[in-house]
Amino acid sequence: MSIHTTSRASSSRSAPVAGGCGEVARLAVPLVFSLLSQSLMAAMEAALLGHVSAIAQGAVGLAWALLWPLQLGCNWSGIGVQICVAQAYGAQRHSACGNFAWQGLYINLLAWAVLVVAGLGSASLIQLSGPDPALVPPAAQYLRIVLLGSLPGLCNLTLVGFFRGIGDSTTPLLVTLLVEGINTLLAVLLIFGLAGCPALGVAGAAYASVTAASVGTLIYLRCFLRRGQRLGFLTRAWLPFDRVTCRRIVHVSWPIGAHATLEMSAWSLFTACLARLGSVEAAAHTIALRVLALAYMAGYGIAVATTTLVGQYLGAENPAAARRSMRSSLILVLGLLGGLGLSIFVWRVPLVRLFTQDPAVGAMAVSLLVYVALFQLFDALALNAIGALRGAGHTRWPMLAVLVLNWGLFIPSVMLVLFVWHGGLLGGWRVALGTAILTGLTLLWRAWRGQGASPSREAPAPSGGMDA
Repeated sequence: MSIHTTSRASSSRSAPVAGGCGEVARLAVPLVFSLLSQSLMAAMEAALLGHVSAIAQGAVGLAWALLWPLQLGCNWSGIGVQICVAQAYGAQRHSACGNFAWQGLYINLLAWAVLVVAGLGSASLIQLSGPDPALVPPAAQYLRIVLLGSLPGLCNLTLVGFFRGIGDSTTPLLVTLLVEGINTLLAVLLIFGLAGCPALGVAGAAYASVTAASVGTLIYLRCFLRRGQRLGFLTRAWLPFDRVTCRRIVHVSWPIGAHATLEMSAWSLFTACLARLGSVEAAAHTIALRVLALAYMAGYGIAVATTTLVGQYLGAENPAAARRSMRSSLILVLGLLGGLGLSIFVWRVPLVRLFTQDPAVGAMAVSLLVYVALFQLFDALALNAIGALRGAGHTRWPMLAVLVLNWGLFIPSVMLVLFVWHGGLLGGWRVALGTAILTGLTLLWRAWRGQGASPSREAPAPSGGMDA
């Protein structure tokens, strides 16, 4: 055998399998680190405020419970841009990729207007949940600052959707690390009033977040414009409003926003109900949510990679690779979240100590982390299914499943357990775990019936068929 023949054979053996675990992992690893850094920042913020007071920590937890559904409900264009760009990129329609990103930015302006209105009414939003009165002023202050300054964050998520859609997960990772570094530094300075800065407490955490996001927007725009023009994604730097393209993004994206809003608003109501139990319960619940979000976002990184690869391969009319991507994702996300769940269970006491020194809060939070650990396996099933379904453009069915399971089952059961049976904090979390089990199994069943690996009529880019 000649040297050239040997070289070609070696190259063939080392080439990544389309949709294999190696390809999914190479795209997912930067995504996991990027999303983990954001969750770590949120967890660090909670830990810093825990050293201010239990009220400050509980107030920000309550504010985030309202902020999540609002932001996610208005950020559906970011994921929609990723889906549209991935399918267009797979179909070699490069100029369409840049156009999708620009139209997503236009959609952000409308979304920001909604968040501004919510920000101006933040005190009323907080009071509607009827929490401990001590939590209301700081929670409303935090919520107002973050919502009024949310436009940079919306733009960042849309531009991140562009980069993820073309298969570049490294650029968002590098920018995210820089932004979170700035956020951490500013949070420490502004919460505690160090280095001549005013001690703003809860407000300082909010101002740090908005400032860091604004720096990220400038960096993302520069990268998007330079690369877009150099590689043919943009025919010119600025693209005008395109009603048809915006309609396509909205068509595939609005169920994603509705999905997020339905799910997170259910958890917001859950948090508000628990806040009525007292400041200690609210603080313990906040700690559990931070750890849960940290683990969830790690798995979500693999789901995002699945969305990109399924979309690209269906756009390229390679359904076998799309199906293989979904299977590889399931293996990876089960391994990752299963390991994290075990770690959370084993290290739950030291984990809680990072957030609080209050013995009453700590004891409750340690018990809740047992449920957080169990969440991981069923979150893994749901994330794999959602990533595949979104990549194929099937965004409405997950929304309907969340509507039925969260609002038809979870919330009524929580009300019954908390206010009729007086099951307390642990009883509420048992209901949440049961809902997570049903959600994971239901979504996985739908995706593996073939819907997660076959193109949807909602998808805006050409795609190939795929057997169930």
